[in-house]
Amino acid sequence: MLTTWLAKEAARKARAQQYAYAVAHLQKWLDKLGGLTVAALTPERVQSYIDNRRGEGVTGETIQGELAALSRSLKWADLNGMIPYAPRIPRVPAELKSGPKEVEYSKEQIAALLEAAASRVDRIHIQLFTMIMLSTHARVEAVLELDASQVRDGLIYFNAPSRTQTIKKRAIVPIVPSLAKVLPTSGKVIQQWNACKDGSITGRDVFSIRKSFANCLIDAGITKGGKPWGSPNSLRHTIHTQLQRVGVPQAQIDTAAGHATDGGRTGRNYTHLRPEYLKEFCEAIESYWADLDRLTQVHRRSLIGPSLYDHVTGKAL
Repeated sequence: MLTTWLAKEAARKARAQQYAYAVAHLQKWLDKLGGLTVAALTPERVQSYIDNRRGEGVTGETIQGELAALSRSLKWADLNGMIPYAPRIPRVPAELKSGPKEVEYSKEQIAALLEAAASRVDRIHIQLFTMIMLSTHARVEAVLELDASQVRDGLIYFNAPSRTQTIKKRAIVPIVPSLAKVLPTSGKVIQQWNACKDGSITGRDVFSIRKSFANCLIDAGITKGGKPWGSPNSLRHTIHTQLQRVGVPQAQIDTAAGHATDGGRTGRNYTHLRPEYLKEFCEAIESYWADLDRLTQVHRRSLIGPSLYDHVTGKAL
């Protein structure tokens, strides 16, 4: 079940690599037990997995991620008729976790990050990713999986038509003017671009940007103890905090973030058709970019163009 889920479903997700690691560790545990049926996945069995991984020095957060992969594979198998039911997988106890590590970037740091991303052709996708995250309050996976077909009528439909909404909702968010200028009109939105020797540029779909994002943080001087400070998800926390700071109604912040405030119908009702939908949210986002204008101008440039890179050095001009 795990390998089938990994091949047919998880491999297409933004966190495909993390899911592969999780499945590898889960299979190692199952092999030691001689294999298990789904019915044998009792809370006691799951606790034994937690204890086993803790004994190997693994953090509670990492173990929780592995159990999340197990839970998602079970739900997928149940939905596709592979198993008669999906047992509930307990979470890692809170006391085994190190607690939240929320990072909020200042506007100066965001400006430095955007400039670091714009300095190289093969990192321009980090610039676009950063702009979408800060303009929509979306989830990292939702942005990485976004296709241009989900952008229409002035809105971004983060939940693709073929995707079933999960507990981590994906919302419908208006496109603010600053973001509208840089969104591609076809294909996968987040692609990594590379300059070729013949003068052309080629793009490839990417579903993980942790390494490129970390390199941009280093070049921007956003480090702690010599290591990159924060992660792609830090952008979501940054804009969340900023919106609260300027007094955007919490209901609007939650709606954009995918925290359903409509009885669980986020992404399925028609409030997004109203002219005033997320009005204060959008105004605050535009005000945020206006503040960034005073620190940098790279977010106003065309993301891809013949005058943006040097074919010899591979760096943007």
